[in-house]
Amino acid sequence: MDDSKVVLISKGSMFLVNNVRDKLAENGYEVIDAAPEVEELSDLRHEANNFILYLGDYLEECKNAIIYLKDSIIEDEKNLYLIGSPDEIQQFYKYAPKSCVRKAMVRPLNVKDLIEVMEDDSQEADRKKSILVIDDDSTYLRSIHDWLSGKYQVVMVNSGMNALTYLASHQPDLILLDYSMPIADGPMVMEMIQSDVNLSKIPIIFLTGKSDRESVAKVLELRPAGYLLKSLNPYQLVKSVDHFFEKKKLEQV
Repeated sequence: MDDSKVVLISKGSMFLVNNVRDKLAENGYEVIDAAPEVEELSDLRHEANNFILYLGDYLEECKNAIIYLKDSIIEDEKNLYLIGSPDEIQQFYKYAPKSCVRKAMVRPLNVKDLIEVMEDDSQEADRKKSILVIDDDSTYLRSIHDWLSGKYQVVMVNSGMNALTYLASHQPDLILLDYSMPIADGPMVMEMIQSDVNLSKIPIIFLTGKSDRESVAKVLELRPAGYLLKSLNPYQLVKSVDHFFEKKKLEQV
């Protein structure tokens, strides 16, 4: 996705917000304005990688929108930047963990400092491989995100349909796909992905909770790029993904 797009979320303080918007535009960013409302944030969720939240005294009344923003930032592996007073920043952290914020900047600020941080983050992201994880188990999704996000860009979705929506505008380097899911199971989702000429070359590794010979044979019949047992501990899973990318790199030499 184009990192030159920025969603600027604000309510009130128009003079100060306009200054931020103008400075971003002068530096080549396309700024998309948004209000701190769930419906509006939902519509813009996949429009940009960078989200800037200009804080104010509205946080309590917009609590649901803040929580939605926090969840989408974590799930989609986006960058969130805060601008506000020290008290406003601390109030934000009542609704969201500090880990979901790339940088919190205190007003008044030099917007060039913010732009430098955003550009550094963009360069770092370009060096990371991207992984889409598809699993209906929200607890496992959170765990695998925590395990892999130190090395990789990790996006999580909880169904095949949500995966296809995401893939319509993104090309991850790897898909980790739960073999057993309701409605559309792993094999069905894999078939839908591979039937799309634009997506067919994305490698897919199945995640499975069954390790018996018969179950593993059924998985391998579909000719995925591999399979990983859900019983793997964090170290084993990360090492397995590392090995996949290392092997792929050698094959391309």
